[in-house]
Amino acid sequence: MGLVKVPFAFLAINLSPRQHARRARQNGMVTPGAIWHAFTQRRARRERIFNTYAAWRQRMDDYDPQLPANQGPQALNVVDQNEWNLYLAPGTVFDGLINAIFTNNAGLTVTLIVHKSDMNRLKRIEAQPAGGRVAILWSDA
Repeated sequence: MGLVKVPFAFLAINLSPRQHARRARQNGMVTPGAIWHAFTQRRARRERIFNTYAAWRQRMDDYDPQLPANQGPQALNVVDQNEWNLYLAPGTVFDGLINAIFTNNAGLTVTLIVHKSDMNRLKRIEAQPAGGRVAILWSDA
């Protein structure tokens, strides 16, 4: 998707009279390479990749709604309590599935993706076997 946006972003930044565009091109024309780099950097901040079940489970435990850091208006990691109880908590069927997937697929990566607008809200969990296609395992949608 980002690859499609690069030409439009290139034109918008280099031709727009708006202040943010003027600031972006203070040192001259903004290149497509610089725009692509910005897209990939932004995406990297939203994704966490795991190669083992233990590492994935350790990060998922940070999303427990009962943790003091996740309660109140300044919650660090936001997940709905029902979603946590049904799918994301340790010991659920989904948790066992993730463990089995890691155990039976060498080279598997599982990726946690957070929302663009709220970096504290978990958006999606994806899995990709070595050389295989990406599969969405869980989504908040």
